Amino acid sequence: MSKFSLSVISAAILLGTNFVPLGGALDFDAGPVFGPVSAHALTANQNQKQDKGSFDFEHVSCRGEDQEIRVIVTKVKKSIGLIVVDLYAEDTPAFLKKAGRITQLSFAAKSPETHFCLNAPSEGNFSVAVYHDENADFKLNKGAFGIPAEPYGMSQNPKIRFSAPPLEKTLFSVPQSGANIKIKLRN
Repeated sequence: MSKFSLSVISAAILLGTNFVPLGGALDFDAGPVFGPVSAHALTANQNQKQDKGSFDFEHVSCRGEDQEIRVIVTKVKKSIGLIVVDLYAEDTPAFLKKAGRITQLSFAAKSPETHFCLNAPSEGNFSVAVYHDENADFKLNKGAFGIPAEPYGMSQNPKIRFSAPPLEKTLFSVPQSGANIKIKLRN
């Protein structure tokens, strides 16, 4: 396989497109990796794009489903490692603990901003916590006194001093039509 073919395959993977080899040539299918999008989802996406502004981005994780949370993580210094995201419900007694999270996803980090989507299980109030797992070891590395050694952030970008903020300072509403949030990483 030539270097050009490998570059085309790599680009297809990064752009989230499917490809089908045809007699040695590559033919791209513009559909997302997750399969075809319904007419309802396309209409919802078109309506959202008209009022999203900076949230008008495409990512393989964005499928236009109900309760979709479109996330922009800013101040990503290097395109190395992963952006790890945790979703918490407003009634969790274990905020920022494994037992309290609804889901955890990870995406390739991209400087200066990383874009992706995740889905809330229902309408309601939720919190998102992210960290830049620079060494891709799937854990938030900490330094002295338990202070994060890797960049991190939370929805609503609350002030963080000597301890984690209370859950209430990080909550945002997710209606059926979804939500848009920007999270600034802190070092």
